[in-house]
Amino acid sequence: VTEKAPQVRGAWSKLFISEVEAIEGLPPIDLADSLKQDIRRAEAHNVDIPELDRAKAALLPPNARFERLQLFEAGLAKYPDNPSLLAAKSWMLRSLGRMNDAASTGERLATLYPQSSAANYEYANSLMHSGRADIARRVLEKAAQIAPGAANLDEARWELEMRYGDPRLALEMARRWNGVVEQPMIAFLEARINPTKANVDHAIDLLMAGYREYPIEPGWVAQALGLFGRKEEAIRFLLAYPLGGKSGDGAEMLFRPPLREVRRDPRFILIAQNFGVTNYWIRSGILPDFCFDPTLPYDCKREIAKLRH
Repeated sequence: VTEKAPQVRGAWSKLFISEVEAIEGLPPIDLADSLKQDIRRAEAHNVDIPELDRAKAALLPPNARFERLQLFEAGLAKYPDNPSLLAAKSWMLRSLGRMNDAASTGERLATLYPQSSAANYEYANSLMHSGRADIARRVLEKAAQIAPGAANLDEARWELEMRYGDPRLALEMARRWNGVVEQPMIAFLEARINPTKANVDHAIDLLMAGYREYPIEPGWVAQALGLFGRKEEAIRFLLAYPLGGKSGDGAEMLFRPPLREVRRDPRFILIAQNFGVTNYWIRSGILPDFCFDPTLPYDCKREIAKLRH
């Protein structure tokens, strides 16, 4: 459509969204050259749409968080109600440890688009992963009345119960889905229900095997170690993670509730450096939310400042 009728803005929007989702998916699809070409075509036709900023952000290196957020905010200055930019900004803020700002952005998204399951999905995620699971549950219950049977809302409810809620309910959902949930996650839920050493060891062994097969995604292992109280193992694992320079949005898991005790250790700043997050904190001067916890046993700002030298 963009080739035959380049004046149709909606076609460009859908084209850019589909390419961005492919590039940023797991596993990612290499469409960078195609996306660059499409951006040039759009600009040649003087197409000015919010998805253009979203597309340009997708072409930046994964850890160029400062520049990505700048593009999202520039786009929102022109199109303050755009759902794609709002969702992208909410996720990016979470990957920087700005969980409260992420939840506020998610709330704005859901308020503007109350009928959208995607908007409510992002809002619920921003809430649950910042430690507000009860509010997230209410958001999902309300959204399910508007869009019953929406797959993304079911996914969010599963995530909530699996990580922060009732593992028995999550296990029931997994069994209803009949094979969709892989065995490592079944073992993880069984360990949450009955956290014996044998069950926990078995779950972590299976998750670690999955990580070795697909090392770009360390979040499952790290969060399981944190949740089951294996702080030292989690710290060693995250400090040694070899692909931190490509972590991108995957750094978001560092700021979730299961890794709270890891964040309370000063070595967490080195973990954040390994994942490329400290660069944003230093350049922007904006500290992550956990730094303002009055019970934090170290001076967050001072530890970050050490990285300048």
